[in-house]
Amino acid sequence: MVSGGWDKRMLVRDVTTGQILWQASHEGVLTSCNYSSDGKYIVSGGDMDFSISIWDAKDGVLIRKLKLTSMDQTTRVIDMSMYKDEYTASLTLRGHGNVISDASFSNDERILATASWDKNIQLWDVSSGTYRKTGPVTLKKGHEGSVSSCCFSTDDKMLVSSSFDQNLVVWDVANSVQKFSLKGHNGWVNDAAFSKDQKWVLSCSQDKTIRLWNIKNLDDLPVVLEHKKNMGLRIIKCQKCEKQFSITQVDNAEKKKLCVFCRLKTRTLP
Repeated sequence: MVSGGWDKRMLVRDVTTGQILWQASHEGVLTSCNYSSDGKYIVSGGDMDFSISIWDAKDGVLIRKLKLTSMDQTTRVIDMSMYKDEYTASLTLRGHGNVISDASFSNDERILATASWDKNIQLWDVSSGTYRKTGPVTLKKGHEGSVSSCCFSTDDKMLVSSSFDQNLVVWDVANSVQKFSLKGHNGWVNDAAFSKDQKWVLSCSQDKTIRLWNIKNLDDLPVVLEHKKNMGLRIIKCQKCEKQFSITQVDNAEKKKLCVFCRLKTRTLP
C-alpha cells in the first residue's frame, strides 16, 4: 500500500505486516499517489514543486520527474511510451471552474474522471472523443465542498468520490447519478478507493483515520432503492425480437431479457 501526506513523505508498506518497505520525499506537500495498473510503477504528485514523479514500485528508484504548471484548471494526458526529455500532452482537457484535485481512468481506459474544487466530477469519453462535441458528463450536487478524489470500481459501473465536506459519494456511472453517500469522518476526506471485489470502500481523512466501509449489499439499501425509483424508467432491447422496451431502475435487467409480448408467446398454457 502506498500513502502520502502533508509531511512531504511517501511511504510504501507491506499490508500484511505493516512494515515500511521504502519511502521517498517531495519538495512540497504530497497531494496524490497511486500504483500503475500493472503494479510496476507508482506515480506521485507534489503541490509546491509543481511536479509529477514516477517511481519503481519495487525498490523506490525515481524514474522520471515531470515539471508542470499547477492550479490552471486543465487536465493533461501524457503518453509515457513517447516521453523522452520533454513531454507533450496527448490530450488537454478544460471544463472545470476551479483547481483539479484528482483524475482517474476507468479500468478499460475508455473514460477519464476528473475531480475539482468546483464541487463537481466530470467524465470524459476519451475513447470515442464525444466530449469534443457534447462536452464531458458532469456529476454534480453530490458534495457541498471541494471534491478531493475520484476512483472507479473494478467493473467501472461505480465511481467513489471524497470531499472536504467530510463525506464520500458512490455514483452510478451509466446513469450519471448518485447511489448513496457515506458519512462518518470528522475531517476532510482526502482519498477513497474500492476494493477489487467491490465489497468495500477505503477512505482516509484529515481526522487521522483510515476507514473501511462495507458496501456488499448496497443495492438492497433503502436509500439506493429510493434513488432508483426516482430515476424513472430505462430502455433495454428484447433479446428475441430486438425491439426496445422499458423497465424501472429497480428491475433486474439480467432477469428481464424479453419484452412482455415475447414473454406471453413463450408462456405455456394449461
